[in-house]
Amino acid sequence: MPKVSVIIPVYNGEKYIKQTLFSVFEQTFKDFEVILVDDGSQDKTKEILKKYNKKIRYIYQENKGTAAARNTGIKAAKGEYIAFLDQDDLWLPQKLEEQVRILDKKPKVGLVFCGSFLLCEGRLIGFFHAKLGVTSTIPAKDVFNQLIEENFIPTLTVLLRKETFDKLGFLREDLVGTDDHEMWLRVAEYGYRFEAVRKKLAIYRIHPEAQSRRFKNMYQNTAKIYDQLLKRYRFDRVQKKKIQQAKKRIYLNYKKGYYWAKSNELLRKGKYLKARQLFLKGFGYNCRSPKAIFNLILYSLSPRLLGGAYSCFIKIKGIFYGFLLSLQGVSLKDYA
Repeated sequence: MPKVSVIIPVYNGEKYIKQTLFSVFEQTFKDFEVILVDDGSQDKTKEILKKYNKKIRYIYQENKGTAAARNTGIKAAKGEYIAFLDQDDLWLPQKLEEQVRILDKKPKVGLVFCGSFLLCEGRLIGFFHAKLGVTSTIPAKDVFNQLIEENFIPTLTVLLRKETFDKLGFLREDLVGTDDHEMWLRVAEYGYRFEAVRKKLAIYRIHPEAQSRRFKNMYQNTAKIYDQLLKRYRFDRVQKKKIQQAKKRIYLNYKKGYYWAKSNELLRKGKYLKARQLFLKGFGYNCRSPKAIFNLILYSLSPRLLGGAYSCFIKIKGIFYGFLLSLQGVSLKDYA
């Protein structure tokens, strides 16, 4: 029996699936199975995967969505622990090793997560911190309260016990884009402790053309989660107010995110004036953060200077984050 079941949902994943699988098979921890759930792909995914027949368990199903594909993988899993990885994301080689060690040593910990780099169009552009800090165990109540504020645990960074699904049920397939958030809340509610590994052990790929569409779905379904929390629990007045405030803040963040994603998309296409208009709309929803102020200065430049400054800024970020990645003995070229 494998220690870890790695579940990869895929839909029309011919472009990146080889890189994703490469990052799995390069793990320093080797006691795992790979369950790849093809969610009705219509491209060459199935053909590409034939050469991995001896290395993966391939399951085909009609298109039902990412959460449904993950659930299919969970039901088929034989491992003690579950890890998720999407068809275009990547892991650094030590990811499973570091997280398995924690779950083995600490039976009260139900879920381990880590930081991750952000990859867009072949360049590293940022990272997610493992928000709760240096390898420390966090009580479930504290995690629950922080998860109400926001979902700070990307799915690709997680390793959790399979028993959590046996006890708490599967991912909610109606919550497109937020099924993971709702699941982490359930895990914390049950009383499992969480552990954060500060290292960045994964690479999350951003697709600019899909970002703006994603924000709308995520806000609607996050709002649904909050509404259901208010119905399910007997929160006191202070807690109810906190959830209502969180709901409002999520709305503002998603509106900002929508406009900024659209403006970045237009910037890359050289449509500077339209990009500036959309950025300013988003700026109204979050005008106090240092990042927002920096971008405001950037967008105040003339179209010609804006284009040059933007290109230069993206290159500098790519070099800087590439250097941080290299400190862990890894290069993006390793995944090419």
